[in-house]
Amino acid sequence: MLAVERLLARGVPEELIPIRLAHAFYVDMDELNSVLESMRESSKATEQPAQSGYRAVA
Repeated sequence: MLAVERLLARGVPEELIPIRLAHAFYVDMDELNSVLESMRESSKATEQPAQSGYRAVA
């Protein structure tokens, strides 16, 4: 996961990450896909404001 974070931080497109990692490491593609999906979900969660269900009273 650290390697994926560093590659993304350096601007490597997600579709090139498997190629870059395969040059240096044995990569379990299912595990890599799982990591990328969890990172996508995590970034979506931080981008969306929390909705509490309460409305502000003016």
